Amino acid sequence: MKRLFRLPWRSTRHIDADVEDELRFHLDARVADLVAEGVPPQAARERASREFGDAEDARTYIRELDRRAEHERRRRETMSELWRDLTYGLRKMRAAPAFTAAAVATIALAIGANTAVFSVVYAALLRPLPYRNSDRIVAVLAEFRGERWVASPPDFVDWRAQSRSFAAMAAINPYPHTLTGVGDPEVVPAASVTADFFDVFGVAPALGRPFDPNELTAGHEPTVVLSDALWRQDFAARRDIIGASIQLDGKAARVVGVMPPGFAYPRRARLWTPLAFSANDLATQRGAHYLDVVARLRPAVGAELAARDMETIAARLADTYPRTNKGHSAVVLALRDTIIGATPRRALLVLLGAVGLVTLIACVNVASLLLARGTARRHELAIRAALGASPTGLLRTALTESVLLAFCGGALGLAIGALAVRALAVLRPAALTDVGPISVDGIVIAFTFGASVITGVAFGMVPAVQAMRTATMHAGLQSTTRSDTAGLRAGRVRATLVAAELALSVLLLIGAGLLIKSFIRLQNVPSGFDARGVLTFGISLPDGRYPKPSDAATFYQSLITELDSLPDVAVAGGISIVPLDGADFEISVMSVDGRTIPDADQPSPQIRLATPDAFRALGIRLVRGRGFSTSDRSGQPRVAIVNERAARLLWPTGDALGHRLEIGTKFGLGGERGGGEVVGIVADVHDQGLGVPPEPTVYLSHAQFPVSDMSVVVRARGGADPLRLAPPARAVVRRFDPQLPLAHVESMSDIQSASVAQPRFVTLLLASFAFIALVLAVVGVYGVMTYLVGQRTRELGIRMALGASRRAVVLSTLGRVFKPIVLGLGAGIIAALVLTRAMQRLLYDVKPSDPATLVVVPMVLAVVALAAAYVPARRARNVDPVIALRSE
Repeated sequence: MKRLFRLPWRSTRHIDADVEDELRFHLDARVADLVAEGVPPQAARERASREFGDAEDARTYIRELDRRAEHERRRRETMSELWRDLTYGLRKMRAAPAFTAAAVATIALAIGANTAVFSVVYAALLRPLPYRNSDRIVAVLAEFRGERWVASPPDFVDWRAQSRSFAAMAAINPYPHTLTGVGDPEVVPAASVTADFFDVFGVAPALGRPFDPNELTAGHEPTVVLSDALWRQDFAARRDIIGASIQLDGKAARVVGVMPPGFAYPRRARLWTPLAFSANDLATQRGAHYLDVVARLRPAVGAELAARDMETIAARLADTYPRTNKGHSAVVLALRDTIIGATPRRALLVLLGAVGLVTLIACVNVASLLLARGTARRHELAIRAALGASPTGLLRTALTESVLLAFCGGALGLAIGALAVRALAVLRPAALTDVGPISVDGIVIAFTFGASVITGVAFGMVPAVQAMRTATMHAGLQSTTRSDTAGLRAGRVRATLVAAELALSVLLLIGAGLLIKSFIRLQNVPSGFDARGVLTFGISLPDGRYPKPSDAATFYQSLITELDSLPDVAVAGGISIVPLDGADFEISVMSVDGRTIPDADQPSPQIRLATPDAFRALGIRLVRGRGFSTSDRSGQPRVAIVNERAARLLWPTGDALGHRLEIGTKFGLGGERGGGEVVGIVADVHDQGLGVPPEPTVYLSHAQFPVSDMSVVVRARGGADPLRLAPPARAVVRRFDPQLPLAHVESMSDIQSASVAQPRFVTLLLASFAFIALVLAVVGVYGVMTYLVGQRTRELGIRMALGASRRAVVLSTLGRVFKPIVLGLGAGIIAALVLTRAMQRLLYDVKPSDPATLVVVPMVLAVVALAAAYVPARRARNVDPVIALRSE
């Protein structure tokens, strides 16, 4: 019977008596809560009555309470089941220490490699640059015949005046300065910048102010803005530094600002000076490209629109100034792209793909281990299914164990990755150094955590599903042998996994083989000079103390003579730019034997200024003619020396000796035309890198065209360590001028090694990943063979009892794994033919389809895989038929 009543507070409907009782209970509880909060009893009852509403609201309220109670019950039940699965998984891991150690070590290798590579990729390609809205900052470059150049002063001024896409545009001329008066003389990385430089980067000085517009005019009092690092290191963070004068290149410069910590652009710049253009600069330097240009996009403008705007401006300038700008265009690139460069970016993406393959191989390997373990536990799983465990419950239990293994491997992998990151920080090339520190931060740790979870699910899914099917079939209760249907199915799955593992390993090994072959060929490229035992350092003579060109000529002649007299020095010389430096003087006009070559047809040789013994000091071979002598000085007939490529290019039908060459450079010769009679031909030298063909080069006598900035090269006697010459060389320079610091003191061997740092970095990492893949593949094949021998123990016993020879048993066992090996190797070769094309630009003198690599690498892997399979296969011949049959 249902008893009806009317609610005493607001309801006008009837509800059941049992609902009334429950509602009153909740009402009283709510009133008690309100009273406990300090609400008077009568007010508490009225408020509670309003909250409960009418009868329909009461039913809704009770249903919500029931729903919440059921949700809480299920949550607790799920947490309880999850806790049981966790404890069960931990017990199983502890009960099989060998299995756990193998699985955790495999995962740790993969996660560690992922952590290390992702740290580099994140720092180089993903981490925001340390500037406000850095994605809005772009670099603007000139483009001519497919090559990208920096800008000239007149072009920059026109770009800035005519462009409508940028909120601010600035030009940068990186140039080091000599800082004196605060301890030992020091060469400080610096840059001269135009007015909008700090606006482009959205940063203001933390102390003082930026440059005043009046300071950006030619002839104004020199001013300087310091970096935070230089302010703290050399000036003890003095706040009264603002307004003080410091000595730069022997001249006083007033400090007007100090930048906030962390700001450094160009990378490593420690101070900034104003960049001013005179009327003469703008009139004569239209073709002088030496300015980096950066800009900030307007809020509503994208990079594509800005690029079209700059192309229009470049076309207009080409029509207006055809002699210098014909064929020139302009490109707009993200600032990060100019810092990293296309080749390092491609290399990082290749490494990221390689480490992904290592992770897949590790997943396949651990899945194979879990599959074998699941097959051995069929009986246990079947009993659990018979006692009421649901298929999803068994699946959850298996995946929980997989994720536990992944977490343990991930924790160890994070530690391995942190150690690897330290090593990579030492090995990384300069292009990756410029992006900032590489470290294991919160983002990298989160990536490692996510990679561990995904890896655990990936390698645990196939064994978990297989275990669930086996258990629901009650295979462990119904089978009486180890070769039942479920066991055979598991064996086929494991064979498929091994084939996939070998295919991935072949792909990695072929990629590593191509890079190794490429790097070996790059290392064997004749550089054109002998770097062994050579020390080099730079000197920049300040104009204040060496105002005349003759002063520079006298200084370097006297310095080199003094260095030659040192007991450990074989020969010393000077050259404007050392090999592999990559810098260059630019040609403005050229004439050969009195015939002027138009700009569009100019071969654009490089210009080098050298002292008489520079070629001997660098080990550059004299092919024909003679080198410079002490008689090739100012006032004497001017002479020139060309390299073999310049001789072939400029005089293709005859000998270059005795011919005349005249050039005008945009920099380095004070605007003076240089050249003279060609008196010698020297061997080609790789100036832009070992992987870049030698450029045509013209050498001029430094005594006839003296410049203030030179690199001194000193060859040690007997091939001794050249760095041991640095202290005596520094002492000699100080005797000549105590205010002169030495810049870039290093051996030519180190310079040559740094020139191949990027290919060495990529090759070393990819080779490491390939080695890991090879080890994992061997372990995988060995595990499959061990499993197969265990599965076929009874069969092998019967065959041997019937007279099968031990050799036939071994060959039969090897035959079971031969097919997966062949399929895996074939699939890997096909994948390599397709995917290694992405490595084309990373290879030197090697094609992605290199036949030797495509043949040798799979053959080596096949031999190694068969050797790994042979060890457990030999055990099959030792099976005792009697014991095998009795065990069944």
